[in-house]
Amino acid sequence: MKVFDLEFSDGKRCRCISMEPDPDEQVERSSVESIFHPGYVTEMRRIVAPPPEKLPWKRDGNVWRIHGFELQKLESGLFRCTWPGGSIEGDKDAISSAVREHWAEGV
Repeated sequence: MKVFDLEFSDGKRCRCISMEPDPDEQVERSSVESIFHPGYVTEMRRIVAPPPEKLPWKRDGNVWRIHGFELQKLESGLFRCTWPGGSIEGDKDAISSAVREHWAEGV
């Protein structure tokens, strides 16, 4: 499920919930905009809930996953985390900070 705030050319606004989202964000946006008259949607912002206090990583073999993030242990106290468009290596605090900073990109 994806949530978007829409703004229209006449100044009205609404929130749109896409129950069956497309993995490609641009296709999703085009699909929502096609519901309305051409040019009526002037702005479309995706709403992403903030990350939870404790990140709910799920183990998958040697990799831990949460949304679009993947975490691997490199050595004692050092990890590598990747997400769509980025990656970081560091300790637990650096990884947690990076995930929170890039949360919207991995959702």
